Amino acid sequence: MNSEKQRKILQIITKSNFGGAQKYVYEISTDLKERGHDVVIAHGGNGILVDKLKKGSVRTIKINYLNRNINIFSDLKVFFEIIKIISKEKPDIVHLNSSKIGAIGSFAARMCFVPRIVFTIHGLAFNENRSWISKIIIKKIYWLTIFLCHKSIAVSESVKKQLLSIPFFFLLKNKITVIKNEIREIDFVERNNAKKFIGEKIKKDLTNKKIIGTIAELHKIKGINFLIESAKEIVEENNDVVFIVFGEGEERNELQKQIEYSNLQNNFFLIGFIDNAPKYLNSIDLFVLPSISEGLALALLEAKQANLNIIASKVGGIPEALEGYTKAKLFESGNTKELTNLIHNFLNEKNDNNKTKNENLFELMIEKTLNTYEH
Repeated sequence: MNSEKQRKILQIITKSNFGGAQKYVYEISTDLKERGHDVVIAHGGNGILVDKLKKGSVRTIKINYLNRNINIFSDLKVFFEIIKIISKEKPDIVHLNSSKIGAIGSFAARMCFVPRIVFTIHGLAFNENRSWISKIIIKKIYWLTIFLCHKSIAVSESVKKQLLSIPFFFLLKNKITVIKNEIREIDFVERNNAKKFIGEKIKKDLTNKKIIGTIAELHKIKGINFLIESAKEIVEENNDVVFIVFGEGEERNELQKQIEYSNLQNNFFLIGFIDNAPKYLNSIDLFVLPSISEGLALALLEAKQANLNIIASKVGGIPEALEGYTKAKLFESGNTKELTNLIHNFLNEKNDNNKTKNENLFELMIEKTLNTYEH
Protein backbone atom coordinates (compact mmCIF):
# COMPACT_ATOMS: atom_id res chain seq x y z
CA MET A 1 0.00 0.00 0.00
CA ASN A 2 1.37 3.45 -0.82
CA SER A 3 0.94 6.79 0.92
CA GLU A 4 -1.86 8.10 -1.32
CA LYS A 5 -5.20 8.89 0.27
CA GLN A 6 -7.36 5.76 0.40
CA ARG A 7 -10.87 6.08 -1.02
CA LYS A 8 -14.02 4.10 -1.56
CA ILE A 9 -14.59 3.68 -5.31
CA LEU A 10 -17.77 2.37 -6.91
CA GLN A 11 -17.28 1.39 -10.55
CA ILE A 12 -20.42 0.72 -12.57
CA ILE A 13 -20.58 -1.00 -15.96
CA THR A 14 -23.53 -2.16 -18.08
CA LYS A 15 -22.42 -5.59 -19.33
CA SER A 16 -20.31 -8.16 -17.49
CA ASN A 17 -18.85 -10.03 -20.45
CA PHE A 18 -15.12 -9.49 -21.05
CA GLY A 19 -14.70 -7.02 -23.89
CA GLY A 20 -12.46 -3.96 -23.88
CA ALA A 21 -14.47 -1.89 -21.39
CA GLN A 22 -14.70 -4.85 -19.00
CA LYS A 23 -10.94 -5.47 -19.22
CA TYR A 24 -10.43 -1.80 -18.38
CA VAL A 25 -12.68 -2.07 -15.31
CA TYR A 26 -10.97 -5.28 -14.22
CA GLU A 27 -7.42 -3.94 -14.57
CA ILE A 28 -8.15 -0.63 -12.87
CA SER A 29 -10.20 -2.11 -10.03
CA THR A 30 -7.68 -4.85 -9.19
CA ASP A 31 -4.81 -2.36 -9.30
CA LEU A 32 -6.63 0.12 -7.06
CA LYS A 33 -7.46 -2.66 -4.62
CA GLU A 34 -3.76 -3.59 -4.47
CA ARG A 35 -3.06 0.05 -3.61
CA GLY A 36 -5.39 -0.22 -0.62
CA HIS A 37 -8.52 1.47 -1.95
CA ASP A 38 -11.95 0.05 -1.12
CA VAL A 39 -13.29 -0.97 -4.55
CA VAL A 40 -16.69 -2.38 -5.46
CA ILE A 41 -18.07 -3.09 -8.94
CA ALA A 42 -21.78 -2.82 -9.80
CA HIS A 43 -22.76 -4.51 -13.05
CA GLY A 44 -25.48 -6.03 -15.21
CA GLY A 45 -25.61 -9.77 -15.84
CA ASN A 46 -23.42 -12.55 -14.45
CA GLY A 47 -20.66 -12.72 -17.04
CA ILE A 48 -16.96 -13.55 -17.08
CA LEU A 49 -16.02 -10.16 -15.59
CA VAL A 50 -17.80 -11.12 -12.37
CA ASP A 51 -15.92 -14.42 -12.09
CA LYS A 52 -12.57 -12.74 -12.68
CA LEU A 53 -13.28 -9.98 -10.15
CA LYS A 54 -14.25 -12.52 -7.51
CA LYS A 55 -11.01 -14.40 -8.12
CA GLY A 56 -9.23 -11.07 -7.62
CA SER A 57 -11.14 -10.60 -4.33
CA VAL A 58 -12.96 -7.53 -5.67
CA ARG A 59 -16.49 -7.21 -4.33
CA THR A 60 -19.31 -7.12 -6.91
CA ILE A 61 -22.98 -6.11 -6.86
CA LYS A 62 -25.43 -7.23 -9.53
CA ILE A 63 -27.87 -4.58 -10.82
CA ASN A 64 -31.09 -6.31 -11.80
CA TYR A 65 -32.65 -5.40 -15.18
CA LEU A 66 -29.45 -3.70 -16.37
CA ASN A 67 -28.60 -4.53 -20.00
CA ARG A 68 -27.51 -2.71 -23.15
CA ASN A 69 -31.00 -2.38 -24.70
CA ILE A 70 -33.06 0.67 -23.84
CA ASN A 71 -36.36 0.07 -22.03
CA ILE A 72 -37.90 2.95 -20.09
CA PHE A 73 -39.50 0.72 -17.43
CA SER A 74 -36.48 -1.46 -16.68
CA ASP A 75 -34.16 1.55 -16.89
CA LEU A 76 -36.20 3.34 -14.24
CA LYS A 77 -35.79 0.30 -12.00
CA VAL A 78 -32.04 0.41 -12.67
CA PHE A 79 -31.96 4.11 -11.76
CA PHE A 80 -33.58 3.53 -8.37
CA GLU A 81 -31.42 0.46 -7.73
CA ILE A 82 -28.27 2.51 -8.34
CA ILE A 83 -29.54 5.14 -5.90
CA LYS A 84 -30.06 2.37 -3.36
CA ILE A 85 -26.53 1.01 -3.94
CA ILE A 86 -24.93 4.45 -3.66
CA SER A 87 -26.90 5.22 -0.49
CA LYS A 88 -25.71 1.98 1.09
CA GLU A 89 -22.08 2.03 -0.12
CA LYS A 90 -21.48 5.78 0.34
CA PRO A 91 -18.59 5.93 -2.17
CA ASP A 92 -16.16 8.84 -2.46
CA ILE A 93 -16.01 8.26 -6.22
CA VAL A 94 -18.48 6.79 -8.70
CA HIS A 95 -16.68 5.75 -11.90
CA LEU A 96 -19.06 5.03 -14.79
CA ASN A 97 -18.25 2.88 -17.83
CA SER A 98 -20.38 2.60 -21.00
CA SER A 99 -22.77 5.08 -22.57
CA LYS A 100 -25.99 3.77 -21.04
CA ILE A 101 -24.81 3.51 -17.45
CA GLY A 102 -23.08 6.86 -17.88
CA ALA A 103 -26.44 8.52 -18.46
CA ILE A 104 -28.39 6.69 -15.74
CA GLY A 105 -25.53 6.57 -13.24
CA SER A 106 -24.47 10.21 -13.49
CA PHE A 107 -28.01 11.39 -12.72
CA ALA A 108 -28.37 8.92 -9.84
CA ALA A 109 -24.96 9.88 -8.41
CA ARG A 110 -25.87 13.58 -8.55
CA MET A 111 -29.13 12.85 -6.76
CA CYS A 112 -27.07 11.18 -4.01
CA PHE A 113 -24.53 14.05 -3.82
CA VAL A 114 -21.54 11.79 -4.58
CA PRO A 115 -18.38 13.90 -4.08
CA ARG A 116 -16.76 12.85 -7.38
CA ILE A 117 -18.33 11.36 -10.53
CA VAL A 118 -16.08 10.17 -13.37
CA PHE A 119 -17.21 8.81 -16.74
CA THR A 120 -14.93 6.86 -19.09
CA ILE A 121 -15.95 7.08 -22.75
CA HIS A 122 -14.70 3.82 -24.31
CA GLY A 123 -16.41 4.26 -27.64
CA LEU A 124 -19.09 6.44 -29.22
CA ALA A 125 -22.48 4.79 -29.65
CA PHE A 126 -23.50 7.28 -32.36
CA ASN A 127 -20.84 5.73 -34.65
CA GLU A 128 -22.84 2.52 -34.78
CA ASN A 129 -25.33 1.73 -37.54
CA ARG A 130 -28.39 3.61 -36.22
CA SER A 131 -31.07 5.95 -37.53
CA TRP A 132 -30.19 9.66 -37.68
CA ILE A 133 -32.81 10.36 -34.99
CA SER A 134 -31.19 7.82 -32.65
CA LYS A 135 -27.78 9.39 -33.28
CA ILE A 136 -29.05 12.88 -32.41
CA ILE A 137 -30.64 11.59 -29.19
CA ILE A 138 -27.45 9.73 -28.24
CA LYS A 139 -25.33 12.85 -28.79
CA LYS A 140 -27.63 14.83 -26.52
CA ILE A 141 -27.38 12.08 -23.88
CA TYR A 142 -23.57 12.26 -24.07
CA TRP A 143 -23.75 16.02 -23.56
CA LEU A 144 -25.97 15.66 -20.50
CA THR A 145 -23.85 12.83 -19.05
CA ILE A 146 -20.59 14.77 -19.37
CA PHE A 147 -22.31 17.86 -17.94
CA LEU A 148 -23.47 15.91 -14.88
CA CYS A 149 -20.10 14.25 -14.27
CA HIS A 150 -17.22 16.10 -12.63
CA LYS A 151 -14.72 14.66 -15.14
CA SER A 152 -14.94 12.49 -18.24
CA ILE A 153 -12.11 10.38 -19.64
CA ALA A 154 -11.77 9.94 -23.41
CA VAL A 155 -9.61 6.90 -24.20
CA SER A 156 -8.15 8.58 -27.30
CA GLU A 157 -7.72 12.01 -28.84
CA SER A 158 -10.09 10.86 -31.59
CA VAL A 159 -12.93 10.29 -29.10
CA LYS A 160 -12.49 13.76 -27.63
CA LYS A 161 -12.22 15.37 -31.08
CA GLN A 162 -15.44 13.70 -32.27
CA LEU A 163 -17.30 14.88 -29.17
CA LEU A 164 -16.05 18.45 -29.47
CA SER A 165 -17.18 18.57 -33.12
CA ILE A 166 -20.80 18.20 -31.96
CA PRO A 167 -22.67 21.53 -31.53
CA PHE A 168 -22.37 23.02 -28.02
CA PHE A 169 -19.90 20.37 -26.83
CA PHE A 170 -17.20 23.06 -26.73
CA LEU A 171 -18.93 24.26 -23.54
CA LEU A 172 -17.77 21.03 -21.87
CA LYS A 173 -14.22 20.84 -23.25
CA ASN A 174 -12.63 21.42 -19.83
CA LYS A 175 -14.58 18.48 -18.43
CA ILE A 176 -13.04 16.00 -20.89
CA THR A 177 -9.50 14.70 -20.45
CA VAL A 178 -7.68 12.15 -22.62
CA ILE A 179 -6.15 9.15 -20.86
CA LYS A 180 -5.16 6.56 -23.43
CA ASN A 181 -5.71 2.89 -22.67
CA GLU A 182 -2.66 0.90 -21.62
CA ILE A 183 -2.16 -2.76 -20.63
CA ARG A 184 0.02 -4.74 -18.24
CA GLU A 185 2.92 -6.91 -19.40
CA ILE A 186 1.65 -10.16 -20.95
CA ASP A 187 3.25 -13.52 -20.19
CA PHE A 188 3.11 -14.97 -23.72
CA VAL A 189 3.03 -18.70 -24.41
CA GLU A 190 5.91 -19.86 -26.68
CA ARG A 191 4.86 -19.98 -30.38
CA ASN A 192 4.83 -23.77 -30.92
CA ASN A 193 2.88 -24.37 -27.71
CA ALA A 194 0.46 -21.56 -28.52
CA LYS A 195 -0.07 -22.98 -32.00
CA LYS A 196 -0.63 -26.45 -30.55
CA PHE A 197 -3.22 -25.03 -28.13
CA ILE A 198 -5.15 -23.37 -30.97
CA GLY A 199 -4.90 -26.50 -33.12
CA GLU A 200 -6.43 -28.59 -30.35
CA LYS A 201 -9.24 -26.04 -29.97
CA ILE A 202 -10.20 -26.16 -33.63
CA LYS A 203 -9.20 -29.83 -34.12
CA LYS A 204 -6.81 -29.00 -36.95
CA ASP A 205 -3.09 -29.55 -37.58
CA LEU A 206 -1.58 -26.07 -37.91
CA THR A 207 2.02 -27.16 -38.48
CA ASN A 208 2.44 -25.64 -41.94
CA LYS A 209 -0.43 -23.17 -41.82
CA LYS A 210 -0.36 -19.38 -41.89
CA ILE A 211 -2.62 -18.09 -39.13
CA ILE A 212 -4.49 -14.81 -39.42
CA GLY A 213 -6.33 -13.88 -36.27
CA THR A 214 -7.92 -11.31 -34.03
CA ILE A 215 -9.33 -10.79 -30.54
CA ALA A 216 -12.76 -9.16 -30.72
CA GLU A 217 -16.22 -9.24 -29.24
CA LEU A 218 -18.61 -10.71 -31.80
CA HIS A 219 -20.47 -7.46 -32.27
CA LYS A 220 -21.36 -5.69 -35.54
CA ILE A 221 -19.06 -2.79 -34.72
CA LYS A 222 -16.00 -5.08 -34.84
CA GLY A 223 -16.47 -5.76 -38.57
CA ILE A 224 -15.71 -9.49 -38.45
CA ASN A 225 -18.07 -9.90 -41.42
CA PHE A 226 -15.56 -7.94 -43.54
CA LEU A 227 -12.78 -10.31 -42.50
CA ILE A 228 -14.93 -13.29 -43.53
CA GLU A 229 -15.52 -11.66 -46.94
CA SER A 230 -11.78 -11.24 -47.42
CA ALA A 231 -11.07 -14.75 -46.14
CA LYS A 232 -13.23 -16.25 -48.88
CA GLU A 233 -11.02 -14.74 -51.60
CA ILE A 234 -7.77 -15.46 -49.72
CA VAL A 235 -8.61 -19.15 -49.17
CA GLU A 236 -9.58 -19.64 -52.83
CA GLU A 237 -5.95 -18.86 -53.71
CA ASN A 238 -4.23 -20.31 -50.65
CA ASN A 239 -5.93 -23.12 -48.71
CA ASP A 240 -3.07 -23.20 -46.18
CA VAL A 241 -4.34 -20.04 -44.50
CA VAL A 242 -6.42 -20.35 -41.32
CA PHE A 243 -8.42 -17.51 -39.75
CA ILE A 244 -9.24 -17.53 -36.02
CA VAL A 245 -11.24 -15.15 -33.86
CA PHE A 246 -10.90 -15.13 -30.07
CA GLY A 247 -14.09 -13.79 -28.51
CA GLU A 248 -17.79 -14.27 -27.99
CA GLY A 249 -20.88 -12.16 -28.58
CA GLU A 250 -24.35 -11.63 -29.92
CA GLU A 251 -23.35 -11.91 -33.61
CA ARG A 252 -21.99 -15.46 -33.34
CA ASN A 253 -24.90 -17.14 -35.14
CA GLU A 254 -24.96 -14.63 -38.00
CA LEU A 255 -21.19 -14.82 -38.46
CA GLN A 256 -21.24 -18.63 -38.37
CA LYS A 257 -23.93 -18.62 -41.08
CA GLN A 258 -21.74 -16.33 -43.18
CA ILE A 259 -18.77 -18.68 -42.69
CA GLU A 260 -20.82 -21.68 -43.81
CA TYR A 261 -22.37 -19.80 -46.74
CA SER A 262 -18.83 -18.87 -47.85
CA ASN A 263 -17.74 -22.52 -47.51
CA LEU A 264 -15.03 -21.56 -45.00
CA GLN A 265 -15.80 -24.17 -42.31
CA ASN A 266 -12.28 -25.61 -42.62
CA ASN A 267 -10.48 -22.27 -42.68
CA PHE A 268 -12.36 -19.76 -40.49
CA PHE A 269 -12.98 -20.47 -36.81
CA LEU A 270 -14.86 -18.58 -34.10
CA ILE A 271 -13.15 -20.19 -31.12
CA GLY A 272 -15.13 -18.33 -28.46
CA PHE A 273 -13.94 -16.81 -25.21
CA ILE A 274 -10.52 -18.05 -24.10
CA ASP A 275 -9.34 -16.96 -20.67
CA ASN A 276 -6.20 -14.81 -21.04
CA ALA A 277 -6.47 -15.08 -24.83
CA PRO A 278 -3.68 -12.50 -25.46
CA LYS A 279 -1.05 -14.87 -24.10
CA TYR A 280 -1.66 -17.13 -27.14
CA LEU A 281 -1.01 -14.36 -29.67
CA ASN A 282 2.36 -15.86 -30.62
CA SER A 283 0.36 -18.47 -32.55
CA ILE A 284 -0.69 -15.76 -35.02
CA ASP A 285 1.28 -14.61 -38.09
CA LEU A 286 -0.93 -11.61 -38.86
CA PHE A 287 -3.34 -9.73 -36.59
CA VAL A 288 -6.34 -8.07 -38.27
CA LEU A 289 -8.82 -5.66 -36.67
CA PRO A 290 -11.50 -4.56 -39.20
CA SER A 291 -13.62 -2.44 -36.81
CA ILE A 292 -16.24 0.06 -37.92
CA SER A 293 -15.56 2.22 -34.86
CA GLU A 294 -13.09 2.11 -31.95
CA GLY A 295 -12.22 4.25 -28.97
CA LEU A 296 -8.75 2.79 -28.56
CA ALA A 297 -8.65 -0.98 -28.97
CA LEU A 298 -6.89 -2.90 -26.19
CA ALA A 299 -6.49 -5.83 -28.61
CA LEU A 300 -4.13 -3.72 -30.72
CA LEU A 301 -1.98 -2.94 -27.68
CA GLU A 302 -1.83 -6.68 -27.00
CA ALA A 303 -0.87 -7.44 -30.61
CA LYS A 304 1.82 -4.75 -30.48
CA GLN A 305 3.24 -6.21 -27.30
CA ALA A 306 3.43 -9.57 -29.11
CA ASN A 307 5.29 -7.80 -31.95
CA LEU A 308 2.81 -9.03 -34.55
CA ASN A 309 2.29 -7.68 -38.04
CA ILE A 310 -1.02 -5.79 -37.93
CA ILE A 311 -3.68 -4.73 -40.41
CA ALA A 312 -6.41 -2.51 -38.96
CA SER A 313 -9.15 -0.17 -40.12
CA LYS A 314 -8.47 3.55 -40.13
CA VAL A 315 -11.15 4.55 -37.60
CA GLY A 316 -11.37 6.25 -34.20
CA GLY A 317 -8.32 5.82 -31.98
CA ILE A 318 -6.75 3.01 -34.04
CA PRO A 319 -4.19 5.27 -35.80
CA GLU A 320 -3.20 6.62 -32.36
CA ALA A 321 -2.81 3.12 -30.96
CA LEU A 322 -0.51 2.17 -33.85
CA GLU A 323 1.41 5.45 -34.11
CA GLY A 324 5.12 4.76 -34.55
CA TYR A 325 4.59 1.00 -34.88
CA THR A 326 6.34 0.07 -38.12
CA LYS A 327 4.69 -3.34 -38.55
CA ALA A 328 1.16 -1.99 -39.02
CA LYS A 329 -0.89 -1.07 -42.09
CA LEU A 330 -4.25 0.71 -42.16
CA PHE A 331 -7.20 0.43 -44.54
CA GLU A 332 -10.52 2.21 -44.96
CA SER A 333 -13.17 0.55 -42.80
CA GLY A 334 -15.53 -1.63 -44.82
CA ASN A 335 -13.27 -1.68 -47.88
CA THR A 336 -12.88 -5.44 -48.20
CA LYS A 337 -10.96 -5.13 -51.49
CA GLU A 338 -8.28 -3.04 -49.79
CA LEU A 339 -8.23 -5.40 -46.80
CA THR A 340 -7.88 -8.43 -49.09
CA ASN A 341 -5.01 -6.81 -51.00
CA LEU A 342 -3.14 -6.04 -47.78
CA ILE A 343 -3.53 -9.65 -46.60
CA HIS A 344 -2.38 -10.89 -50.02
CA ASN A 345 0.69 -8.64 -49.79
CA PHE A 346 1.51 -9.96 -46.34
CA LEU A 347 1.26 -13.58 -47.49
CA ASN A 348 3.33 -13.01 -50.62
CA GLU A 349 6.08 -10.77 -49.22
CA LYS A 350 8.92 -11.30 -46.80
CA ASN A 351 7.91 -9.60 -43.57
CA ASP A 352 9.91 -7.85 -40.89
CA ASN A 353 10.47 -10.21 -37.96
CA ASN A 354 12.46 -7.70 -35.91
CA LYS A 355 11.20 -6.90 -32.45
CA THR A 356 9.74 -3.44 -31.89
CA LYS A 357 10.25 -1.97 -28.43
CA ASN A 358 6.92 -1.07 -26.84
CA GLU A 359 7.00 1.18 -23.80
CA ASN A 360 4.60 0.01 -21.09
CA LEU A 361 2.63 2.95 -19.70
CA PHE A 362 0.06 1.07 -17.60
CA GLU A 363 1.19 2.65 -14.31
CA LEU A 364 1.03 6.10 -15.87
CA MET A 365 -2.56 5.42 -16.98
CA ILE A 366 -3.48 4.46 -13.42
CA GLU A 367 -1.84 7.59 -11.99
CA LYS A 368 -3.69 9.81 -14.47
CA THR A 369 -6.96 8.07 -13.60
CA LEU A 370 -6.35 8.66 -9.90
CA ASN A 371 -5.80 12.33 -10.71
CA THR A 372 -9.33 12.53 -12.15
CA TYR A 373 -10.59 11.33 -8.77
CA GLU A 374 -9.21 14.50 -7.16
CA HIS A 375 -11.53 17.46 -6.62
